[in-house]
Amino acid sequence: MDYADAYVRSYQRIRSLVDDETARVEVPTCPGWTVKDVVAHLADFFAVYKSGDPTEAFDAGWGDRGVEQRRDRSLQECLQEWSGQLEDSGGLFESHLAPVAVADVLAHEQDIRTALDLPGARDDENIIPAIEMALSFLEKRTADLPALRIVTDDVDRQIGDGEPSATLRTSTYDLFRTLHGRRTVDQVKAMQWSGDPEPWIQNLFLFGPTERIVEE
Repeated sequence: MDYADAYVRSYQRIRSLVDDETARVEVPTCPGWTVKDVVAHLADFFAVYKSGDPTEAFDAGWGDRGVEQRRDRSLQECLQEWSGQLEDSGGLFESHLAPVAVADVLAHEQDIRTALDLPGARDDENIIPAIEMALSFLEKRTADLPALRIVTDDVDRQIGDGEPSATLRTSTYDLFRTLHGRRTVDQVKAMQWSGDPEPWIQNLFLFGPTERIVEE
């Protein structure tokens, strides 16, 4: 994958979606953030990466800190910063964090689309690699769980060894949004399952589930 190209395409779509009129719209999939705050966060990703050791820089509270640091900036100022960061990415797209950056911008593009009720780009080809990366993270932290098979129109992946104790069938988009914490536990339970889903329900969310329905 050309990570820079994948990122820029989502960046361009987001630029076409946001303006000063929508800057203050609340983003339900990112509680406490507005459309402007999401853009601020995306700009901050580059700033944090270039600030030093990324392992230390991307700690648990880095996202909210970056948004707060840009609290008094306008949307246009945040867009200008983001554009400048893209022009000088500091080698981000050649680093091991390149796929993380692409997954992040794709997820937040959908957050903005949900907030503005402007669905689109759900079939972006780079969503599938983002899912595969998330499932790899998932596999590392769930080694003690029974095997699970996950099937969508584009993905057929088993997590864990041995015969799967359960199979989840859903859409590629719903899987992407579930893994990124944009679904509730009840929404995931309502998906098409065979076998016992209970061991996996809470573990499918990389960042935890949302407490209320924020996106259908």
